[in-house]
Amino acid sequence: MLGGLRRELTSTFSLGRWRPFVYRADGKKIIALSFDDGPSPETTPRVLALLRSYNAKATFFLLGERAAAWPELVADMVRDGHAVYAHGYNHVRLDELPEDEAIKELADTEAVLARIRPTPSPYLMRLPFGSGHRDTRIHQLMTRWLADCQFAHWRYDFKDFRLAENCESKTELERRCDEAVKKAFADPRFIGGVALLHENPLGATGALVPEIAATLLERILVEAQARGLRVTGMTPHDPAPWWSPYVRTVYVE
Repeated sequence: MLGGLRRELTSTFSLGRWRPFVYRADGKKIIALSFDDGPSPETTPRVLALLRSYNAKATFFLLGERAAAWPELVADMVRDGHAVYAHGYNHVRLDELPEDEAIKELADTEAVLARIRPTPSPYLMRLPFGSGHRDTRIHQLMTRWLADCQFAHWRYDFKDFRLAENCESKTELERRCDEAVKKAFADPRFIGGVALLHENPLGATGALVPEIAATLLERILVEAQARGLRVTGMTPHDPAPWWSPYVRTVYVE
């Protein structure tokens, strides 16, 4: 066991059946931030303002239904130089849907985003709930949707959707966020990895859920600046020939 994780004893050699995984930052003194579930008028403006003030970047994985409701917030993300990708339209598990419906969840979301920025290539896609990332069928299905699709995974999960549970005050939420950030910076997976955060996460409980994203982000940015670390978005792998094999090693909690 290392840092609460174990590495699978076997690795999978792929000849195109597995899509590449992105879960590391593009450098050892970098933190790559990713936000799921946006946009949201309660969180996005404050998150973007904080990123601007610290000259930081993030990657946003957006829900189609929210992007369609607030396209101006998506445009603000793009204007500020952040990458935006699909996270499904309704935040349902793709591995539990018929294949055509699973593809439609992503295609409909990208159709909304493509009105605001060109479709990126390679394309990073984050599965709702991380569902199906170890399923060959889902990998092949994603290739059917976009041949250059890559799985946007993470190395550190803040589980921030739990921070407002039974939280009675903003002061208490701030204390919880302080502890969460301290724990993250002490974890060897955090610096040099992709961190998973959420904007106004679906299904989270507590009146202060909309306060989590900005409260947590500000503390991450302050600590990163104090340590001389750069905060960026995610970087896709360079495209490779279809026949190029790679080794897939999965970390599991």
